Amino acid sequence: ELRRLLPEKYPIRYYPDITHNLRCEIPVHFDRNDWHYAFAAALGRESVNPRPTEYRRLQRIVRPYCAGSVTYSEGVNDDVNKIVWADADFNALVPVRETLLDYARSYMWDIPAEKIADGIMGLEFNWYGAPEDDPCIETTLALFEDIRKKYPSSEKNWRFELLLLRAECDALIRRRRIFEKGLIEDAKKSLRRGEDVKTALKILSCSFNDEYKKLRDDISNLAEILFNSIGIQLDIEHYDALNWERGAILETIDLPITDRSWLINRLNFAETLGDDEKKSFIKGLLARNKVAPDEFYFSVAEDGLDALNVTQDGDYYIDVQGDRPYVNNGTLPTSQFKIYDHYSLKCKLAGFSGDTDYLLKLTHKKETRNDIDTFKITVNGNVIYFGKMYGGEGTDEFDRYYSAPGSETSSYLIPSSAIENGCIALEITEPQEGFKLYEMRIVKK
Repeated sequence: ELRRLLPEKYPIRYYPDITHNLRCEIPVHFDRNDWHYAFAAALGRESVNPRPTEYRRLQRIVRPYCAGSVTYSEGVNDDVNKIVWADADFNALVPVRETLLDYARSYMWDIPAEKIADGIMGLEFNWYGAPEDDPCIETTLALFEDIRKKYPSSEKNWRFELLLLRAECDALIRRRRIFEKGLIEDAKKSLRRGEDVKTALKILSCSFNDEYKKLRDDISNLAEILFNSIGIQLDIEHYDALNWERGAILETIDLPITDRSWLINRLNFAETLGDDEKKSFIKGLLARNKVAPDEFYFSVAEDGLDALNVTQDGDYYIDVQGDRPYVNNGTLPTSQFKIYDHYSLKCKLAGFSGDTDYLLKLTHKKETRNDIDTFKITVNGNVIYFGKMYGGEGTDEFDRYYSAPGSETSSYLIPSSAIENGCIALEITEPQEGFKLYEMRIVKK
């Protein structure tokens, strides 16, 4: 678009951001922005991030419009990406694997280049989908551990140690997700059986096994080695990082990546309630994200935008909350780890009852904007709300019991007359400032 608008005599030099993973120009999986919230929370904005095939693809997209590139970097976390982009700028036809083999030959010459290339590709593919569903994360770690064992000189090579560090972090995240999701399921089963809250809290408080602790210790050891060898700043207290967002993964690697901490928080709150209120609260807690077959629930973090069945207009922004230590502190459910921030949202859904009124419930950032009165919601072309920002009926009890601080839920009536043969084409717009959405529910009135 910029090339189309600028006179041809002005060349454009591209300045791609290859160093950041989120809240940036080119987020992980830039064409769909679907990086799993567990990785985003634990690894944050500037972790070690080889993304060779993704950046190679982007370079091919922008190359015809640009007079070369100068990559934007804030450290060594993106070392692989620098080489991939520079090599592609030099030779547009070079295969990305050949670049990775050259990278290995140039900087890790006493290790078989094929093994390093495979490992780098493995690290990129680790970030596709949910970590608990990807056994290749363990395969990638095993590859780097085998290199460390067979080639002792690798432990004196900071580039190798950066890759090993990332492989260990990915595996730690995967193992914690599997372990904690199991605890959550056991705790919920206990509550459904009517056992007391203390039993569920005891289940959720189980500690990690020795293998997990050993892996976590090795991450800390690598951080110290890398600080002493190249000065990389992976935490604030020991290694002088500016703040948690500046590549200091030791500040975020242990942040909650499941609902375990949030459930502990909520169950401790339940213990302060009277018996009847506690019983009602637990019932609501267990059913928080559940809806009937002819209803709909959507979380930006848990479900991703593909669940809406429509490609969104324009360039939306996904505001990740999970890597913020002051936000992800046990008060944030995983369903609110991401915010969709944009001027519009569309979805096409089906399976609703045509003879029943529904409620649309939007969980959004808590904001008071009395100067905005152009917030509009339509269902199949019928305006169901138009007016002040968010507006609608409040759901104070739900927000107090089950939502993160700083969020609130607004409710709007969808009359049965607006539903067409069980189908809903929903559109939300706010053309001035946009809106910030965590979750959405469409439930029978």
